[in-house]
Amino acid sequence: MDEYFEINSLRPNPTKTEVFAFHLRNKEANRKIHVIWKGVELAINPNPKYLGDWPLSFSTGDV
Repeated sequence: MDEYFEINSLRPNPTKTEVFAFHLRNKEANRKIHVIWKGVELAINPNPKYLGDWPLSFSTGDV
């Protein structure tokens, strides 16, 4: 992750960063994950905010 952030001039704060695991099988829904980044265990958020544009389209038509 550090390389990606450096290449894109990003400076995330590991104490404010949250993670969420997406899965394709319901039996994996309750699986616990532990992600440690820069010595900090990242918080797991079961209800993350989507910061993108889900209906985003790359069509050339008028919006």
